[in-house]
This record gives sequence, structure tokens and C-alpha cells, in this order.
Amino acid sequence: MNNTCPVCGFPKLNKPPRSSSGGASNEICPSCGFEHGVDDDDKGISYATARDLWRGNGMRWASKGQPRPKAWKPEAQLASVTPKEGAEFIVVTGCTRGCGRALTEHFIVQGHVVAGCGRSENGVLALRKQFCPPHDFTAVDVSDDEAVMRWAARLVITHGTPDLLVNNAALIAASAPLWKVPAEEITTVLNVNIAGTVNAIRYFTPALIARGCGVIVNFSSGWGRSTSPDVAIYCASKFAIEGLTQAFAQELPKGVAVVALNPGIIDTEMLRSCFGGGASAYPKPADWAKRAGPFLLTLGAKDNGRSLDVPGVAVE
Repeated sequence: MNNTCPVCGFPKLNKPPRSSSGGASNEICPSCGFEHGVDDDDKGISYATARDLWRGNGMRWASKGQPRPKAWKPEAQLASVTPKEGAEFIVVTGCTRGCGRALTEHFIVQGHVVAGCGRSENGVLALRKQFCPPHDFTAVDVSDDEAVMRWAARLVITHGTPDLLVNNAALIAASAPLWKVPAEEITTVLNVNIAGTVNAIRYFTPALIARGCGVIVNFSSGWGRSTSPDVAIYCASKFAIEGLTQAFAQELPKGVAVVALNPGIIDTEMLRSCFGGGASAYPKPADWAKRAGPFLLTLGAKDNGRSLDVPGVAVE
């Protein structure tokens, strides 16, 4: 894990500022003076809030218990980690490959702060090496209720409430008639595609409601609104996402929105498992993200309960 201070960007803390389990390093950053310790966890202050307070306080030395070092130049560190003005905090599930990875990279390049999860440890490590804090990447199986609960709780403490939650994580079974699909594949697909989406919703929604705003995007599919042979389980999971989204939208208070999004047809590993070489006729994830990313950031309370498509991307 990167030992960078998420408040000022100092790159050489002795230990990670806060572990994935919520533990702390009990260390005072020698650059900004922020105290990374149990007391800070107990206060429930997010790093995003701490960074804003530090800037608003004139970037003065933050620690009251340790004197400021003589050589103290925080401006360089601050410039390297401060998000752009008006940056959104975006959470993406399934961020290690395909559309999730492409969205993650697009949002970061545009100056937003992204926290993501994926099942691939190697994929998560690659993202951590590529993008330093305040971006945050964790190995989480979204079908694991307890793991999602811990992950969401930690992010709300360290980064604050998401402005946008993108429930992208999904799997597809090998193409075959329904009666030939192995039971374990059926269970895995339904657990990730449906239960995984529900888990993320359950553990991030209370923070969005408490703040009074925020958008949740549940990735559906063209196969969540129409059908094809040999993908019955995937169709079932995405039809479920459409119904889940509409019902959930009716439960949300004013200001918070959930939408079902058909991302369109994109040349991903998942599509190639169904389309074979024909998938190459469709946009690559990085090109798709240039359309999808800006569109997602236009969504708001007005869109609650809608079933949407990414403009300009083929849907069938």
C-alpha cells in the first residue's frame, strides 16, 4: 500500500496512513502535520474533509502536539494531490478491467477522485501503482456482504460520501443453453450481478441520504431489456437490475437518484466471450469512456428511476 499522506501528498510516511481494516499508523505527517492515528479515526473525519480544512486554514502546520519542522514546504505536495476545483468523489465497482477500468482512468485524468474495487489482487495492485492517493483501490468481491460493508464504511470515513456510485461489477456465464450451464456458474453470476449491486447500494446509500444528494448508477445491459439465446442467466441478472432500480428509486428521498444504465456494446473481454471476433467492430473501453464518463456526471435527482443509454453508443 502506498505510504503517501492523503492530506498533503507527502510521499514518504513510515506506514500507510490508514489500513483497509480501518487501523491507523499513529504517525504525524512531517509535511502537513496531520495526525494519522486512532484519535482521527474516532473523530470520523474524512481525508477529503481534512484536506479542505488544511487548505482553508492557510496550509498551516496541523499538529498541536509536535512543532513544525524547520524545512517545511507543503505547497509542492499539495499541488500534486489536490483534486481540481469541483472534483467529484466517484466509487466504481469492478474497476480492474473492461468498462470499470476505463471509467476509472477517464475520471482520474479529468481531475476527479476515484475509489474502486475489484476481485483481482493483481489488478488492484496495478491501479495503486499507477494512481496515488487520494485515489483508493481495494480487492473486494462485491458478492461478499461483510467485505462490502467494511469497504464502504472505510471509504466514507477516509474520503467522505460519494457523489457518484457506479455499480459496474458483473460476470457472464459461458455461452450455452440454460440447461447446460453448470450450477456453480449460475450461482456466481447471480451473486455478483445482483447481490453485488445490492450490497453496494445498501452500504453507501445511508451516507447519500444523510447528505441529501448523490447518484447511483446500476449497470444494466441490452440483455436487461431484450433477450438472446445462450445468455439466459446474464439476461435474468440484468432484467433484475432494471426492476431493482425502478423499485429502489421509489424508496429514495428527494435529492438522491438511482438509474439503470445500458452502457451499450463495447469490445470487452466479456463481450468477446459471446461475440468472438465480432466484438472488435465495437468501441474499445477507453473510447467508450470518453462518451460515458461525461454523460454520467450530468445525471442528478431529475433522473431518478430512469432506464438510460449512453448517447452515441450502439445498444443492439
